Amino acid sequence: MAKIRGIKPETWTDETFVELTPLARLLFIGMWNYACDNGHLEDRSKQLKMRVLPADDCNVAELLRELENHGRIVRHEGWIEIPTLREHQRIDKRWFATCDKPGCTKPDAENANPQRETRRGHDEATARPQRAHDVATSGPRDELSGVELSGGDGDSPSPATAPRGASTDVEREFNDWWDHYPRKVGKGQARKAYRTARKKASADTLVAAVEQQRLHLTAKGPEFCPHPTTWLNGERWADEPPPALTVVTDDPATLPPVEQTWMRRRPQ
Repeated sequence: MAKIRGIKPETWTDETFVELTPLARLLFIGMWNYACDNGHLEDRSKQLKMRVLPADDCNVAELLRELENHGRIVRHEGWIEIPTLREHQRIDKRWFATCDKPGCTKPDAENANPQRETRRGHDEATARPQRAHDVATSGPRDELSGVELSGGDGDSPSPATAPRGASTDVEREFNDWWDHYPRKVGKGQARKAYRTARKKASADTLVAAVEQQRLHLTAKGPEFCPHPTTWLNGERWADEPPPALTVVTDDPATLPPVEQTWMRRRPQ
């Protein structure tokens, strides 16, 4: 099952990543979409060629050997493992996907994101005690981005003290969610509702819930789909998975892209 994945900007300038040939880099990133959340996928070079590099004149078997030699993947008994996948992806345990590889299981809740726990321990160990002056002069902060909203004396926050990229990341996540939501109305209000929702659920959870509910949201027609703000304020991402629907149409092109793909692939 393919999944939406993210890539960090610093990946492109990583010293070991840039040593790979361009197509090996592209294959490595493309494999993330088809790996389970433990980083496993079948070691089938022809299948990967058709999935990731269908129009490129290349030998995927050789590219896989290159990735293995650089330590990017581990190959064993017909399976490929991407050891670092879970370190770079925000994976919600409620949507955790496993595969048929022996021993591939869903992690326990307390171990679902070991990198986050490691980082939290590092922050607690290295944080300096807050002085009385800091408490007196610091203003309230946005709970999601950590950006100071106003100073203790009522002045606007200084750009130098705000974490760079924090608001940009949230805006990027919102735009990704907006692209997936089937009804595009009230974007400004939806953006505010999204910021509130992100304090309760991860970006991957919000996108995955929309994809799972898409057929039901649009079943009666686009005009009956809830407004994006209504969906977010109602915490609809926490709804129980909807029952399967049967779509009957002679023209799959009239359906949204996800449903078009489903119609073309469904058994006849």
